[in-house]
Amino acid sequence: MKKIKQYCVLFLVLVSVVSFTGCSNSFSIDGMWESSNGTMITFQNGSASASLFGFNGGPDGSYELSEKTDSSGNYLLYGSHLTGGTVEYSVKVESNDKIILTLLSDSDYASKSLTLERK
Repeated sequence: MKKIKQYCVLFLVLVSVVSFTGCSNSFSIDGMWESSNGTMITFQNGSASASLFGFNGGPDGSYELSEKTDSSGNYLLYGSHLTGGTVEYSVKVESNDKIILTLLSDSDYASKSLTLERK
C-alpha cells in the first residue's frame, strides 16, 4: 500500500510539471538572425529591423510574437512598419537557433519565406 501511495504522489508531481511546462513560452525570438541570403534581421524588445519588412536601412518596425503555437505547432509573428504597412509570418522553430518564417499576409516588399539562423 505504501508503494501505491508513492507512485500516486510521483504521478501527480509529473503531471504538474508537464502541465506547467506546456504553459510557458520557452522560445525567445529576441536577438540577431541571419537569413540564408545574408540579410541580417534583429528582434529586440518589440523592435524589428527594417529588413524584416523588405527594406534596407531606415527606421525599425515593431513586432509581436504569439505566446502560443497554432495547430501546426508554429508561432505567429505580427510586424508593423511606418513605411511598409503590416506583415504576418508563421514561425516554425527548427531549434532555438534556427527558424523558418513564412509570410501569411500580402506584401510587395517582405520576403515570402526566410530561413534564419541566430548569430
